[in-house]
Amino acid sequence: MLCRYRLLPGYSLTQKDLPYILTPNEFTCLVREVANIASLRRSLPAKLQHNRHIASAKNTHILTRNLRRLIERGEWVALSMFPQARDIEQLRLPLMSGLQQRIEKVQNPTSLVRFKTTPTLRHQSSHAASPAVVTEKSLDNKIIVEFAGQWPNNAASISISKLKGLNEKTKKIQKDRKFSHRSLTEFSDLDKEPRALYLTIPKTHSAKELNFLLADTISPVAKETEMGEWETVLVPVRPLIYTSELQEKDKLADVIKGYIYIFWKQKLWREVSVDKNSAFSDIDVEHYRNLASDNSSKNQRRSEGHPLPHFWLPYKIAGEAQIADKGLALLFSRTALPWKTIQEIETDPELYKTLISADELESYSVNQSFDNQKHIVAIDLQAFSSLNESKLTDALSMPSQSYLNQKSNKTAVIRLTNNSGRLGLILRDQFDQRYVNMDYQLEADGRTYERITDEFGFISLDDFAQLESVFINMKANEYDVDFSNRLFVEIGTLKPLKDETGLNQRLKNHDFIIAEHDDLNEGLQKNALKNMQYHCNLAMNATRNEETIDWFDCHDAE
Repeated sequence: MLCRYRLLPGYSLTQKDLPYILTPNEFTCLVREVANIASLRRSLPAKLQHNRHIASAKNTHILTRNLRRLIERGEWVALSMFPQARDIEQLRLPLMSGLQQRIEKVQNPTSLVRFKTTPTLRHQSSHAASPAVVTEKSLDNKIIVEFAGQWPNNAASISISKLKGLNEKTKKIQKDRKFSHRSLTEFSDLDKEPRALYLTIPKTHSAKELNFLLADTISPVAKETEMGEWETVLVPVRPLIYTSELQEKDKLADVIKGYIYIFWKQKLWREVSVDKNSAFSDIDVEHYRNLASDNSSKNQRRSEGHPLPHFWLPYKIAGEAQIADKGLALLFSRTALPWKTIQEIETDPELYKTLISADELESYSVNQSFDNQKHIVAIDLQAFSSLNESKLTDALSMPSQSYLNQKSNKTAVIRLTNNSGRLGLILRDQFDQRYVNMDYQLEADGRTYERITDEFGFISLDDFAQLESVFINMKANEYDVDFSNRLFVEIGTLKPLKDETGLNQRLKNHDFIIAEHDDLNEGLQKNALKNMQYHCNLAMNATRNEETIDWFDCHDAE
């Protein structure tokens, strides 16, 4: 039997589709004609087949019910293969349903209403004032947003608006046929009034959208205007994470779990969750920002945005490069940051400086691409060396397929440092194995705490962040009864390994020295370093050679 319907994502509904719209009831009737669940699944778009509510359905009844719910919410739209002999107003849809809102948005894409008037002739005295002449606003202006690179379309789009919170027009990105280094979004048939500009991302389980403000006022230009580089430029970016403290440009990993924090003008603009497929899903930051300070949901934020293959960063807005004080800075964290930490980053200039700046995006204006810079590089120029598997975690992997699919898109990569998002360290036993799910004692502030390490051997020190140091007592192995191994741990940030203090901190954390850092002379330090190399089966030369550096990279707190 030929399929008598088709389904498309709600966000892609257009005016041309409206005559073909099926109501949820009509769609349900057509689906009942399908013989079995396998045939029904085959009739669905591949993207919909992977929806968890569809993939988990055990029979046609459950599958049909779940499909109907997706259609009623406006996440998907059912269309007939032939136009329906009725007006769209004749559809009987529940008021305020997601599908109804989708249709109304397509029917009324603009908030601009124009009225034509017919002049009225009348007899009047020579002293009477001339009647006012009503003229229409000129609609021969446009707004264009430029994007670095060219790539297959995804769910994200750009919107303009005269009224806050009400999108006037929403447009997808199109490849520029004249220049292969860029893509464009064009809003045409506009008057001269400035508009607000938004990045718009559909939500996964709602007909609503996430709108991230790009500019309060963007002025349209005459429709004949052409520019070598438009005044507003966005750059699609993927993050890669350094696997070593030395931050070698070829020793990077892809993110398959964690969070990317994008700060703009020292305020959190976007919080992006990364899934196992290395796709990026936005969290509604402003929603959580507006919650009361004591609301527990502020630290239980969930992603709602449609998964994307990269995220867009504003490089230039209305002709002004977004660098320095107006620039962007990024942070990767394996776990979600507490809202208190986000506020500290926003209010502490020194802490903000520790984030990775995106100022190097300005190289786009010079080359229409990105050199191999300190933090920013063109995605096709990024090289990878073989990675030590022990340095990869549940959050990091070799380049994912999602990353490799974009190697030819002429977009950018930003290199970020590895940050667990938690204060703590990894414990290992005397055989250099992670101290996984094992008992340990933590002595702090005159008290002893009985605790257990997690499945990665990680112990959290978040509760003791205000202290200068703690003691950790651990067993030599899983068969030991007594906590015979004792570690002294300073609370704080490890200095770089190239610094003397950084080396001393690590030797002390791994129990190879007991002297205070300030009291440790060069001879004692060399003896401690040689002792560490002996116990770890490394070349014993008392220097920070590559083998020793790699050992510290692998054993430092994550």
